[in-house]
Amino acid sequence: MTRQKISRLSVSALAFAVSFVCLSSASRAQDAALTPSPVSDEQTYLGEGISARDAGNLTQAEALLQKVLLINPSNTDALTHLGWVYEAQKKYAAAEETFKKLGDLSPGIIDPFLGLATVYVATDKLDEAEAMLIKAQQIAPVNEEICAQLGWVYLKKKQAAKAEESFKKALDINPASVSGSLGLGFVYLELKVYEKAESVFKQALSLKPGNSAALAGLGMTYKATNKTAEAKEYLQKALELDPQNAQLRKELDALK
Repeated sequence: MTRQKISRLSVSALAFAVSFVCLSSASRAQDAALTPSPVSDEQTYLGEGISARDAGNLTQAEALLQKVLLINPSNTDALTHLGWVYEAQKKYAAAEETFKKLGDLSPGIIDPFLGLATVYVATDKLDEAEAMLIKAQQIAPVNEEICAQLGWVYLKKKQAAKAEESFKKALDINPASVSGSLGLGFVYLELKVYEKAESVFKQALSLKPGNSAALAGLGMTYKATNKTAEAKEYLQKALELDPQNAQLRKELDALK
């Protein structure tokens, strides 16, 4: 379920064990049938919380997932989704705490490390983000998403060679990786290898037509190579898809 940014993640559904007690009294059996089961409530709140998150109702999702954790503090699905809800709400301290709890409960999965890496990137703690992604990679060495996320961290740290290596590894794992193609394009743009940048951005656009980042990358490549008409065309298309992007507007205004 991802990050996209870094993509939103899902954990395998938690299996619930239910113990049934045989009641000899008919009245007691009837009372028990009318009493909500904590396990049933846990499942219901979890399903409703996930649905609310998927629908973008983050406040409602937060409340429902917190109810799950009041019933069962060790519900890893609830912790995962709640961590991403907090991240989307920019409640980074709460997201960090939640992903750390998930890591304590499930140290052998990549989800908490990817969640923490996303939080650390958002708060400009790039060294910490890199460390989390390296831990995730130790668990899952052949994982396209981890490689791409590492590439973006290295690109933000101005470590172009490491970024290029990570994005290429993502593409080796999955040649149809949009994030890998986009990242590699921006590496080449940073290195001023414009012919390669143009080629890779076009590849990303063929994989995901209408991708605003690929359109912006092409626009910036054409701007750098003094192809003003093409630059305006692609930057305008990108801005129409992402109208709140101040950097895109700045790039386009510079061509007027």
